[in-house]
Amino acid sequence: MTEAGWVALEWSSAVLGACYTFLAAFEKRIGWIFAIVSSVMFVVYYLHRNYTGQAVLNVYYVIMGIYGWFSWGRDTTSIPVTRKPLAFHAMMLAAVVAATAGVAWLFERYGWSESPRMDAWVGVFSAVATWMMARKLIENWAYWCLVDGVAITMFLTADPPMRAYALLFATYVVLSVVGFWRWRRTMRAS
Repeated sequence: MTEAGWVALEWSSAVLGACYTFLAAFEKRIGWIFAIVSSVMFVVYYLHRNYTGQAVLNVYYVIMGIYGWFSWGRDTTSIPVTRKPLAFHAMMLAAVVAATAGVAWLFERYGWSESPRMDAWVGVFSAVATWMMARKLIENWAYWCLVDGVAITMFLTADPPMRAYALLFATYVVLSVVGFWRWRRTMRAS
């Protein structure tokens, strides 16, 4: 593929990824289709750029996209928006930090990523946040804010920078705030 083709793939996958998050914030089931398509595109791009963690993460997103599609059912009432207690998140965060350290070590050891520590952080935290989104746990939006901040840095410090993805993840921060606000309203109404 030419350089222009890679740039087109980067930007088009970013636009589809933003569409997914916007639709998820409004609890629209069709968003999972955007998640699946953009994730396949991300896999190809990340493999090209040697971001193994992001490529593997996006294979997981394809699977979670299918899971989310069926989990959310045909209407928005199939699974309610809920929350978990603080103890759940303390345990979850401890496990995620430990898993991130292990994955980062693997990436460094075998040269599987241009940015092993950030790639591991974004990959592990994103996997958990995606599972939480598919289960409609409202806290997923806070996890996404943590993930997206690191991802923005990772993409801007890449050589060459992945500007479309940095912009996408900055958009994700805004959409995460919108998603939290909308889901909280939904949760209070039910």
